[in-house]
This record gives sequence, structure tokens and C-alpha cells, in this order.
Amino acid sequence: MSRLRLRTLSVPKTIGVSTASFVAALLVATSSMHGTAFAQVQGRGTDSVSIEPFRDSAHHWYDITDEEHVITPVAGQRRYAKGQMKEIADNILLYQKKNGGWPKNYDMQAILTPRQRDVLRKHVDDNQTTFDNGATHAQVDFLARAYRATREEKYRRGCVRGIEFILQAQYPNGGWPQFYPDTSGYRRYVTFNDGAMMGVMGVLRHIATGAAEYAWLDEPLRVRAKSAYEKGLACILACQIREGRELTGWCQQHDDRTLKPRPARSFEPAAATGMESAEVVRFLMEIENPSREIIASVQGAVDWFFRSRITGIRAEFVRAPNARYRFHVADFDRVVISDPDAPPLWARYYELGTNVPLFCNRDGKPVYTLGEVDRERRTGYAWYTEEPAFVIARYPPWQRRWDPARNVLAADTLLRARTVPRDTSFTTQSAWSKLLKQYPHARPATFAGSGKVRLQKNLVYAAHGYRHLSLDICSPADTAGSPYPVVMLIHGGGWRSGDRSQELPMAEALAERGYAAVTVEYRLSAEARYPAGLHDLKTAIRWIRAHAAEYGLHPDRIAVMGGSAGGTLAGLLGTTAGLPEFDDKGAYPARSTAVQAIVDMDGVLDFADSAESGKDNDPARPSAGKLWFGASFKDNPDIWRHASPVRWVSRQTPPLLVINSSVPRFRGGRDEMISRLREFGIPAEVYEFPDAPHPFWLMHPWVDTVRDKVAAFLDRVLKGV
Repeated sequence: MSRLRLRTLSVPKTIGVSTASFVAALLVATSSMHGTAFAQVQGRGTDSVSIEPFRDSAHHWYDITDEEHVITPVAGQRRYAKGQMKEIADNILLYQKKNGGWPKNYDMQAILTPRQRDVLRKHVDDNQTTFDNGATHAQVDFLARAYRATREEKYRRGCVRGIEFILQAQYPNGGWPQFYPDTSGYRRYVTFNDGAMMGVMGVLRHIATGAAEYAWLDEPLRVRAKSAYEKGLACILACQIREGRELTGWCQQHDDRTLKPRPARSFEPAAATGMESAEVVRFLMEIENPSREIIASVQGAVDWFFRSRITGIRAEFVRAPNARYRFHVADFDRVVISDPDAPPLWARYYELGTNVPLFCNRDGKPVYTLGEVDRERRTGYAWYTEEPAFVIARYPPWQRRWDPARNVLAADTLLRARTVPRDTSFTTQSAWSKLLKQYPHARPATFAGSGKVRLQKNLVYAAHGYRHLSLDICSPADTAGSPYPVVMLIHGGGWRSGDRSQELPMAEALAERGYAAVTVEYRLSAEARYPAGLHDLKTAIRWIRAHAAEYGLHPDRIAVMGGSAGGTLAGLLGTTAGLPEFDDKGAYPARSTAVQAIVDMDGVLDFADSAESGKDNDPARPSAGKLWFGASFKDNPDIWRHASPVRWVSRQTPPLLVINSSVPRFRGGRDEMISRLREFGIPAEVYEFPDAPHPFWLMHPWVDTVRDKVAAFLDRVLKGV
């Protein structure tokens, strides 16, 4: 089965890689010539028969280790030009086994050495014959075209033997296994992965519909092929997955008896698949005069594709240190970036029952973001696809022709349903406009774009179904000093508003002082109530540790810092690490959420304080706390107390710095928390501005003092300076 398929990918923007160099790298990967010198032998071909179906197998021969290979490429392996049809056809006959089938993952264009040819002849009795990665059906089709062009008997005989092999391998239910006659393990399943089933069906459809390249076949064989095609079509329809009464997609493989979805390799779960399902639907849409069953199948699948599209992200290839794995070598990585303008993507896998995008590592455990997949699997497998977009593009004329009364794309309610509620009541500009009357000298802090700082934006760190959460990393441009201590910055806004971009000016200042500052998005109260946002931030800490080596981050020196609501969350992160009732069992579960320092700027540390808990007197104007908790303090005091950092102070709580404005309300719980920390011998510091508004950390002139105080505190705690 294919581990990485690049042919459908558009060239993306990259992080730290020039467009020209990346395009060159992608062309190399797509042409399947990685790391091997090729000399195209120029010759005059008899005809031009496409060699595209052999590309995937050739890529595997040169680039991916396969213990079942009986021959391997030699240094500088030469290749026939694509127009040298007879030479390629002769190669195909040399690879054909006695049973009539072909093995996978060899280059049909390779000019084989005498020794390679001799080894192939000695292995003619092997039964490693398959329909995977283009094997068998692609060779049969090439030989049929070669015979039509040349009338050489050897090509006819080879093609007929291949067709007989296909017919013999078909199950009574109409499906084909991945391998035949070796049907051990998952090889026995009816296989849609990498075009196995649909490749065979394509050959049989050519025969059944009287395609010119098969016009020479005798009638008895044509009749048998047509019967096999009809049985295969019935099997395809029977395999389509249902959600209740709704038809959706197909699994990569289905049980050879029950036709239920089945897993294959450890990282290939039983799931609906975006890539292989698109190939099935394209095949069905090409059928003339489709039956009502076929029309219903296409309509259901297109509706499912449309509902399952993933918007707002793109998957990027980026340069990375060269790594050699068991099956491949990679000098790149793949990351997911949030981008509202990105075209839709589809996941390779969708979880059965939830239809949530799904990923896997070699341990077989499901995960829900690409970032949770080990780099070996990120770079060795195609986890996203654009193929359903081509199906959706072809759908309108197909629908008008074959089912004009029903257009499943007529109403787009999905976009509205997936829109995250957004409260913009708290922005840096709105905060500035409110305090100008009292502080006319104030001005917002801005991100300057310092050449000393490197900003990596929109890195997806978590997903909740189709909802992706992102973070930015602002770090010193000079990587010589990495790994750098980390400061995770949490924006304020009453847990209902605000944006991580507000923290970029502070992030830049900290990066200039030798820190990697991470600004992070989390779910707000209009989207998910407490403790969802806290769980998101814990996931972000685990993400930092899991990806520390990739981004030059120090996994054991992490501070959390926030203002207002963000300060409260920083306090909760610092006091609740390791407590089971705060463990959300989310992504990267093996990583710790412990931090080594807390910086709280005007964040309430005790919700039971009357200044915070006594504000819900007007039902028409609920407090930020009531919106976050879903109840007023009077109605549910337990949850308000549960979210108070002061309640969870222990010997494991890290050092704390509190910076306060001159507004008394935001000191709730501060003194008690500091007192308890000092009882445990844990450093705790306070700085209080004599005259400063609440959002002081976002404004000049106060922000300059904040930067100095924070940097001095973190230098002592994280750097030991």
C-alpha cells in the first residue's frame, strides 16, 4: 500500500524554505526519482502508451524499503523513455509470474541488468502477486495496448493470462483481495486502498464496454469479464458505509465475507476514507445510464464529501533535518497551518460513528491531529487529500444529467453550522479608546517585526472535530542559543473575547530577551464553557513539549503568563498540573502539563471574592464568570470555587509573579495565594502600579515596566541568572 502520495498536492507556501527550492524538491518527490541518478535512454517508441499507472510502484522501488523485493535498483539505474513501448512491454512480461499476476513496487521502465533479469526468471513461481499500487491491472492494460499496436503474440498471451488471473482472484461477492493467492491477514480483505479494486474494475469496464484496446479478445472471455464487472459493481455498492439511513464513503478495505469495514496495517484503521472514496465515486460517475442504486450511491457520497470537508487549514511541507527511517528517508516534514483562505481539504480517514478526522501512529492508537503523528508517519503517508474537490466539481453536470430533481449541494448549511461564535468586545483598540479620557498619554503596544526575532504563525496544536486551535511561536532569530526557555502567553477578554494576536508585542519583547514566546488560542465561553479553555491550554503545554526539538524550545523550562482572564488561566495551569480532576486525557497524554513559573497580570485568583462573585445582579447583563461557568455564583458556588487557582496551591506550585493595576477588583485571592506559597518556601513576588488601568500590559507606558519585571523574574526562575 502506498505510504505517501504526492501527485494530488498543490505546491504550498513553506516555512523557512524558498518557493523555488521547494518546488524543485516537490518535483523530485512527485517524479519518484528521490536519491537516484537516472539516464533516460532516448529511443524511438512504437507507440505512446501511458506509463503513469506505474509511477507509484516505481517510486516505491527506488525510495521505500520493501523486504519482499527480489531485485533492488543499482546505482545509476537507467530507464527506458516513456515512448519505448515494446521495451517496457518486454519488461512487463519478464516481471509476470507463472500464475499470470504481477508483484508490486518495481519500475517497469528500468533497463535491467543481466543479473536482475536472471533473478526475476528464477522467481517466476513466486506468489507475491497483487492488485496493490497499480500491480496487475496496470500491466494487463499496457499489454492490451501494446498488442493492439504491434500484433505481437507474446503481448496477447501475457495480457490474456493476466485477465484470467483477475477472474480467478475474484470473490463470489464480487470483490478482489489485495493479494492473490496469498490471502493471509489483511491481504484477504476486499481492498479499495491505492486503487486495487478500482484498477481491476477499470480494466473489466474497458472489456465490458468494447473499448478498442480490447477489441481482439474472444467472445467467451469478454462475456466472463463482463459478468465479473457486474459482480464487482454490486460489491462496490454493498460496501458503501451507512450512517443511519445516509450513504457516505468507503473504507480502504472491507471484510471478504461480511463486507464490513476492516483495519489493515496498525496505522490504517477501519474508517471512512476521503481519498479512496473519491476514486470510487469518480468511477461510478463515469457509468453511462446509471441505475437508481448507482445514482443514490453517488448522491450520498457527494453529500458526505461536502459535509466532511475541512476548511480553514492547509497542510504544508517544510524543510527538516534529514532522517532515515526503516522504510524511507525524509529531509522534510509536514505541518498543519490555520489559514481561513485555504481551499478545503479532506482527511484520509474519518472515524466511524463520529465522522471526525482521524489519524494513527504505528501503535494503532487513534489521534485527532497530524501533529500527534510521529514524524516517520507524517512524512511516510498521505493523511490529507484534495481528491473529493474534483468529484464535487464534476457533480453539477452529472446531477443535471442523471438526477435533475435532487441536488445535494443546493443548500450550504454546513458553513454556518461550523462558524465559531466570535465576541469582539475586547480588543486592544477598544481597550485603548475606553481609557484615553483618563490616560490621554496611553498608546497601544505594537509588534515591530524585529529582525532579531523569528515568528512562526498559525501552527495547529489541537482539534475538536473540525475545529482547529492554533498558536504562534516568537523566538530569537539566532538559533545558536536554542533550546530557548518558553513563555506561553494567554490573552484576556473575560473568557469570552480577546485574541492571541494581542500578545504578540509582549512575545516579541520576550524573544528579544532570549525566550521563545508562544501565543495561544483557546475556546471561549460562547463556544465551550469551563474547563474547556483550560484543557486547551494544557494541550498546548503538552504540544510544546512534544514538539520542542522541532522548534528549538526547552521542554523543562516553561512559564505561563496572562492578563486578566489569561492571568487566571495561567494561575490554574500552574496550580493544577498532575491533578486527575483537571486531566482532560487529550492529545499527547504522556507529556506533563507542569510549568516552572507563573506570571499573573490582573487575573483573579479567587472567584469566591465578593468583587468577582457578587456581580450577577442583572439577568440581562450576566457577568463574564456566569457566561464561562454557565451559572451565577449564587446558583453554583462550587464551580466558581473549583476554578479558583488559590484553592489548588501546593508544594508543587511553581514561583509566582503578580503584577496588578491600580484597580482593586483584580486583586481577589492574591494575598492569600502569596501567603500560602511563602509558607511552602516558594518564591512569590508582587508589583502593583500606583496608577494604571486594567489592560496595562497592552499599553505604553506601562508595558515597558511589565517587560522589565517579567524578564527579570523569568531570568531568575528559568535561567538561574
